[in-house]
Amino acid sequence: MARFWAMTPRELGLFLEAQRRRLIRQFDADARVAWLTAKLTAYAPEKGTRFVKLERLLHHEKKVEKMDWRQQAAILDSW
Repeated sequence: MARFWAMTPRELGLFLEAQRRRLIRQFDADARVAWLTAKLTAYAPEKGTRFVKLERLLHHEKKVEKMDWRQQAAILDSW
């Protein structure tokens, strides 16, 4: 376990981001196992066609465009 009081803000941010990614990865793995188990144990043929798509259960991150320094300067100037 990391000692939080001895971490810089940057290290703490990196640590928290790594934990967030780990939890998302674990959730997606668990969702895949649960979905596949439910799909394989469903009685055929009509129930298998009414299944929720796996992609709807998985975590999808929105792509965020990084701002260049001009956009950041414009935001700071607006304050």
